[in-house]
Amino acid sequence: MRIWTMAALAVAGLALAACGEGSVQVKTDGGASVSTTLGGKEGGYSVNVSEKDGAKTFLVVRPDGLQVAAVVDAQGSRLVEAGDAHAAMSDTLSAMGPPPDEKVAIKVPGMSLNVKGEDGTDERAKVELKVGGQTIQVDAAGPDGGENAVVKIVGVDADAARKFIDEAEGLSADVKTQMKAKLGL
Repeated sequence: MRIWTMAALAVAGLALAACGEGSVQVKTDGGASVSTTLGGKEGGYSVNVSEKDGAKTFLVVRPDGLQVAAVVDAQGSRLVEAGDAHAAMSDTLSAMGPPPDEKVAIKVPGMSLNVKGEDGTDERAKVELKVGGQTIQVDAAGPDGGENAVVKIVGVDADAARKFIDEAEGLSADVKTQMKAKLGL
């Protein structure tokens, strides 16, 4: 994922901070994506997606700590233990190695933005955007390290968590229904 693609996400966040509620979508060059609504109702849910070597792991954490996870790979989609999802995300981060030095850091009331990456490369980039009580973290590696990415969005409400599950690419309708039922959505 190009650093400038990630910087565009950050600019979208700045616009959200200025304009109020809106939707943010993060999409890798490989086509995996995750989206949520920001600037609306703040909540206590965390939604996460990881992609490594074509396998996607989805994890939703409820405000009380209950965690539900699913994976999509060559064998299809299925629920998995939350510990397995955390391990997959940690493995993806480890495979990408450390991000480059910080290039941009902006802090204004109600918003902060940190971008790490190298100009002109697809190698490695990391963006963290905080708007109000919500945080988006995008951590990605480019073609030489494979299409690897971890996206974490913290502070979303139940509606955004439900939407995240409904729009999770590759998950079967049955797995989506099971995830929402376990989370009480």
